[in-house]
Amino acid sequence: DAWYTGLYLRSDEGYDGEFNYYIAVDPLNKKGIYQCTGGGPYRYQRILFPMTAAVLSMGEMTRVPAILVMINLCAVLLGAYFLTRSSQHFLGHGWAGLFAIFAVGTLIALTRTTTELVYSSLMIAGFYYYLAKNNFPAAALWFSASVLAKELALPAIAAAALYEIAARKSWRNACLFLIPVGVYGLWQLNVRANFGMFSFQAGVEQGGFNSFKSLSGFFQRIGQTYGAVDHISVRQLFEPLLLTAILSASALAVYCMPFRLKDFISPFQIMAPVYAAAVLAAGFYPTSHIDYWGYGRHSIELFICMIFLYFQMRKKMLLVPLALNSLLCLCLCYLLIG
Repeated sequence: DAWYTGLYLRSDEGYDGEFNYYIAVDPLNKKGIYQCTGGGPYRYQRILFPMTAAVLSMGEMTRVPAILVMINLCAVLLGAYFLTRSSQHFLGHGWAGLFAIFAVGTLIALTRTTTELVYSSLMIAGFYYYLAKNNFPAAALWFSASVLAKELALPAIAAAALYEIAARKSWRNACLFLIPVGVYGLWQLNVRANFGMFSFQAGVEQGGFNSFKSLSGFFQRIGQTYGAVDHISVRQLFEPLLLTAILSASALAVYCMPFRLKDFISPFQIMAPVYAAAVLAAGFYPTSHIDYWGYGRHSIELFICMIFLYFQMRKKMLLVPLALNSLLCLCLCYLLIG
């Protein structure tokens, strides 16, 4: 029998957290992980999170689940720390770090052990050294780690490079952002050597996952585990609030864009519309329904953009979607606790 047949899974569908576990117990793909990941090259591009768990577990499979959770908790603290430091630099106080903790995306990533917390916290650290410290080599290193955690860090790096070229007229600084792109490219060559294709090719073959049923099951388990909680009521609360927060953040992202590239005052004016489009695409794929799990999981990047835009532009209306997001997170925490 295959080595993974004895694993106990709560659902036959699973999601990214399940794949992170598979890779963490077989980081070098010596046991045929490709058979159970549903697109091995696609999953293996996000190597940093499971590889870190593999190293810390020292080959002991039973330690991996707890270590994955521990890494995500550390990522929350890391992101909150650098967000607080950024807030102190731009605003003189550090309260904005709370937005990294009390966010829907944070709650979902913690409960499902996905990679968003790791890559977003590394991205926040990179932007802290880039914007607050003007330490471009350090920023490039943090960004390099971020792209190995998840490929969606690449649009942020591209936005920073474009900002350096268009607004600051610094090709030298922009070229430093080629370092994380080169790191990602080297890892892709390794993926191709092991699987015979690049990650994006596997992603096209895979065509994505229908996570709506997983989300429904998540709320059903809430109702079963906590008898006083009606999962239908939770969804009725969850969906309109999150949709309002996402749409308002998306509208503000477009509003904050200037008409000319040379008028940009922040790389987040470029990033925010890109991540807004990404989170909307995640929510509406496939088009037969609205996938609120995709909304919540991918909303982390968009709300990070909103926070940094507030730091640099000081427009209080940017706090509206952030407040809605945090309110929803607190409501869900309250319902889960009972």
